[in-house]
Amino acid sequence: MAVRHKKRQLRVSQFFSIDTAKSLVKMNEYYPDLMERIIRREPNAYLAALYWDSEMFGRSTAARKENEKGIAEKDYKAALLELFSDMESNFQTEHKRYVANRYRNFFMSVSAIADNKDCKAIYEGLISGDPKLRSFRALYQRIYGKYITEAKRKEGMPDGC
Repeated sequence: MAVRHKKRQLRVSQFFSIDTAKSLVKMNEYYPDLMERIIRREPNAYLAALYWDSEMFGRSTAARKENEKGIAEKDYKAALLELFSDMESNFQTEHKRYVANRYRNFFMSVSAIADNKDCKAIYEGLISGDPKLRSFRALYQRIYGKYITEAKRKEGMPDGC
């Protein structure tokens, strides 16, 4: 019985992964009772459907861009400073605080060279969760890579050096 219960929990949890949240929304269009059945088993399931195209899931689709058109661009540097100002409240577990500390130290080291787009990527990495620091490593490479490329360009060196 316990094994069956675990399998059922795993099946439900797959609906909330980044890769399948969009499918949940699309499937709901064709199977209207699907969401009702899922919500009976997992009351907070509707959150995945509501927020799949948001910072929470790290999405930036055409639909999200269209919805956010006309809205003043958020100051992500200020948003990061606000998140980091209260680590205990914003990151409840020890591991989340560890990840947030890594992000904070990285942000502090790149704040002079990071633009708002970079800060947005850092912010979304924190909000969507990055327990294995995969997004963190990609951001590290992207931001420092961009900085090095720009420095070489200013020095007149070819990109391959």
